[in-house]
Amino acid sequence: MKPLIISTITTWLAFLLMHGYYFFPGKWETPHLSYVPLLLFVLAQGAAMLVAIGGSAWRIIRGPKRLVATAWGLLAILPVFIWYSHVSLGLQMQRELRERSPKPSWYLLTIEPVANAIIDGVTRYQLPYRLEGKRVVMFYDDRIEQPEADLAAMDVFLEDEEVFLGKTMPGKLHWIRGTVVGLSGNAIQGVAIADPELRHQEPFMETFPYKELNHVDYHEAAHNVISTPSLYSVWRGNAPPMLLIEGWPQARSATWENLAYNCRREKLAGRLLTLEELVSPKYYFCADDRAYQQGGALVSVLLKHFGPEKFLELYFNCSQKTFADDVKRVYNMTLDDLDVFYRQELDDYYSYDKATEQLSPEEKALLEEFRTACDHQMSTYKKLLSNGTMQSTKHRSVVVTGDEPSQSLMESVTDFCAKDGVWFRFEETEKCTNGDETFESSKTLLHTPERNYHVHYFSGTKDHPPRSDSSCYLTSEDVETWRVVSSYLRDQMPTMFSIASPSFLDDFLWSPQTGLTVGSVTRQDDLVVITITIQENERFRFQLHLDPNRNWALIKATESSSNEEQGWTSFDTEVREYEDELDGVPLLKKRTSTREITGKTSTSLVTQTVEITHFAPTPAAASTFDPDLFPEFKDVQVPSTTIIPTLTSEQRLNRHLAMIAIWLLLSVGVIVWSRRSEHEA
Repeated sequence: MKPLIISTITTWLAFLLMHGYYFFPGKWETPHLSYVPLLLFVLAQGAAMLVAIGGSAWRIIRGPKRLVATAWGLLAILPVFIWYSHVSLGLQMQRELRERSPKPSWYLLTIEPVANAIIDGVTRYQLPYRLEGKRVVMFYDDRIEQPEADLAAMDVFLEDEEVFLGKTMPGKLHWIRGTVVGLSGNAIQGVAIADPELRHQEPFMETFPYKELNHVDYHEAAHNVISTPSLYSVWRGNAPPMLLIEGWPQARSATWENLAYNCRREKLAGRLLTLEELVSPKYYFCADDRAYQQGGALVSVLLKHFGPEKFLELYFNCSQKTFADDVKRVYNMTLDDLDVFYRQELDDYYSYDKATEQLSPEEKALLEEFRTACDHQMSTYKKLLSNGTMQSTKHRSVVVTGDEPSQSLMESVTDFCAKDGVWFRFEETEKCTNGDETFESSKTLLHTPERNYHVHYFSGTKDHPPRSDSSCYLTSEDVETWRVVSSYLRDQMPTMFSIASPSFLDDFLWSPQTGLTVGSVTRQDDLVVITITIQENERFRFQLHLDPNRNWALIKATESSSNEEQGWTSFDTEVREYEDELDGVPLLKKRTSTREITGKTSTSLVTQTVEITHFAPTPAAASTFDPDLFPEFKDVQVPSTTIIPTLTSEQRLNRHLAMIAIWLLLSVGVIVWSRRSEHEA
């Protein structure tokens, strides 16, 4: 028994010493932990555990003291489960960052430094080359063509950031140019993981000074200039919100135009949260998209108006419990005041007056009348999509001439029903002929307050074998059904419903990335023509021909665009016919569109006709929305994972701790009971 006891104790000593060794670096936020101590601890623990398991198995087989040997064996294996618990909970917390603020525990405080050490070891194994600069150590492989130039650019960028902040990094940044243990596009203490495969070329990056770097490089490096809060800081609550943690690198890796555009899109989609919501317990440490979009815009405004000193003061001296007071202390504004302040910067950038300043008072009056009518149209179509039925047919032809001529035809029939704004059923059958091949498909979607059902069938040829799929998932509480429906019906519903809605116009016209603006608003006979042009050489020109006497119904739309570099031009025309009205809004009967694209070697012509065969603002029978009455839904199984809510990391942690406690108490209890029995005997 003595070798079994010694090996088990050795296993636990190695395990506890390792956690103690890595606890203090996590507390002190020490970067660049070496993998060597971790490897030694793991080897010692593994060897001792194998000896213990072997000794336990031998005693269980041969006897005596089988029960005690089992207890010592289970005690030796327990650290493996704790290892698993740490890793699995750490990974779940990482995944949860996108949905909620995970709650770190003292139990997981060694995870981050251990992960840092593992990354160090795997990096040295996977990436064979290392280049050291003044402020950065770059690890890379053969994919990097000019490592010296890249390293020099990163060095200068980090120096610029240090000068801007008036703050020096505690050590050299480890810039890992690859994917390590499944991570890419991540920042950990003193480490920036930026796989070159992620270096998507964003248009706004052309304005940045260092062409060797890209958005991911800038973003992950900027994290480390200011330092990413450790898990220990987060556990104690002495850490800034994700709004600032992700807002800072966003503000340093994108232009104001891009930040404002992304934040504006969130606003137009109705997804923006107030600052009070973003620093609430639910979102404080949540890496939701809004932490990037709103955080980037907010930090950019704070740096512009108040400088980096005050930002650093807030960043390093705030907590979840006191954040509102911290903002008041640093910026002399309440959270609501700060919310209004940075949003005003966005609104000023997208000023309606600024976008239409070249128009005459008469043109502005017509445009305002049109926008007012759009509000009524939106309300009417939303009502129709909440309670209504519609059937339509669509015919589409594509003819390509040139080096590789081709022709395809498509016909489809669509049925749609909606009730009470929370039910809808969408069915589509489609037949497509492409050359000598014919494809047929059908799709059925059923949305209920509890679940969404989806069934799809596709019948093709030998080269494209038939396939079918079905699924069912729980409906998100924040789904706006009419928006979901309108996306499916974009070919049937008037484009006016989306393009000419006030919110879309705001996004469409005042976008800094496209530079679109209203060129003119003029009367032509009984119609009003709105011309939208791009500011640079008018490469894009869009015209809406509207009838103000029919509630500003869209009669005709044209669009022309070109790309001189790629050598193509495009011209689109759409004509609409209306029949009947709903609340004064003409209902679309037929729309015919053509698109002609002329390239260097070929020309394509796309012709499409959509005809509404039935349109009524009355819901279908309740049985239409009963999945049990339709055979195609009989075999749709709801995965159990969508019914049973996924346990949060906090809930799983409690289960793991309970299991560890039971495991430990049983093993130790058996050993103590055995010793006491021997003593009494």
